[in-house]
Amino acid sequence: MRATYGDGNAQVTFPSLRPQMSFLWKGWSSLGVEFTLALGWKLGNGGSIRFWMDRWCGDLPFCQAFPNLLRAVEVKEERVQDVWHRNSEGGDWRPHLWRLTSETQVNELAILLQCLPTQGPVGDNVDVRTWGDPPLVQFSVKAGYAWWTQSLEGNPAMALYTPKIWKWKIPCKGHILTKVYQAARGVN
Repeated sequence: MRATYGDGNAQVTFPSLRPQMSFLWKGWSSLGVEFTLALGWKLGNGGSIRFWMDRWCGDLPFCQAFPNLLRAVEVKEERVQDVWHRNSEGGDWRPHLWRLTSETQVNELAILLQCLPTQGPVGDNVDVRTWGDPPLVQFSVKAGYAWWTQSLEGNPAMALYTPKIWKWKIPCKGHILTKVYQAARGVN
């Protein structure tokens, strides 16, 4: 998954649709937005998690949950550890914002501060990538299959082929055929 969809510091992206893509890859690529929303984080030290852009607290990234407040954000890519300020009582959350210009932004800030966990980033613990709902620390093919088939419910053409693609015997692209495998297939 990391090699294909990026590591924790990269934004997950799916390839843009091109005419030469197979219908299966087009279908998979079209699920990119939903797949990205299924990715999340379990808070550790907060160094890898983007406070506004990543899903780490709640069902949506804060950029989507609080779109009006996002307009007042100084640095949209700031990390969770940069928003947490330690003090003698433990710490508190202080998002870096420009001046709030509307009552809506003030209301969204109040809601955001209520949503944030009381405990901030923890020392040396690393942030862990999660996937799915409920959040799993490790991606599994079973969970991926369940998510994919659920996401395809509105697309009958793709839903028809979903059970079949897991049974196809397709050699990995780019691998060199061994002599035994070549002999079995009649390839010189």
